[in-house]
Amino acid sequence: MRAALAALALLALGGQAPAVQAQTASFDCGRSTGPIERAICVNSKLTWRDGTLGRLYEGLMNAVPSDERNRLRIAQRRWTVARNTDCSRGDNECLEHAYNERLMELSQRLKDLYAARGAAPPVGGVYDFQQQGQKGTMVLVEQVDGTIEGAFLTIEQAKFRNCQLYITARRQEGGVLAWSGEQADCSGTIRLEGNTARVEAGACSAACGANATLTGPYARR
Repeated sequence: MRAALAALALLALGGQAPAVQAQTASFDCGRSTGPIERAICVNSKLTWRDGTLGRLYEGLMNAVPSDERNRLRIAQRRWTVARNTDCSRGDNECLEHAYNERLMELSQRLKDLYAARGAAPPVGGVYDFQQQGQKGTMVLVEQVDGTIEGAFLTIEQAKFRNCQLYITARRQEGGVLAWSGEQADCSGTIRLEGNTARVEAGACSAACGANATLTGPYARR
């Protein structure tokens, strides 16, 4: 029933979301060197964050006024140095935190750019999920071209069953995002209500173990 409702919602909102981006890092993993690059290449959560950050940074470099590009380039280099220093051993948790912070910093810069153009603020944030013995996170990032990329990870704590997938979404009316995952029939909606994101998910069996779910409220950090 839930899958049918999610599918109907997408149809009512005007069709499917864009195709999901391939999960690739911003660099060639075939030539990765050092613990940080190796950690990024073998951990899909870090691969997604690195690729998403790379696309957002390049998009901003092409969108900001020319006098701001050098400041943006310097800030990115400083962040990379800090990441390499703080997470020198390639610790996954350290890297995930560093990427989340930088993604939100660049999302704020995109928000400033949208505001200067009189456009609605971009979608972006890190959200926490906790419901019925499950916990998890959702990260949403809007790119300069309006594409919204997202990542889910929820864990059913009793037996450690989890849902992990990457999505692409597009805006609809009334603060609703229509999203689709890598699996053909895995799709749904996200309703943004202040600091809460209410997720409805369709048939995502390939991404979710038994008793694990993506559906429910997520609170913005």
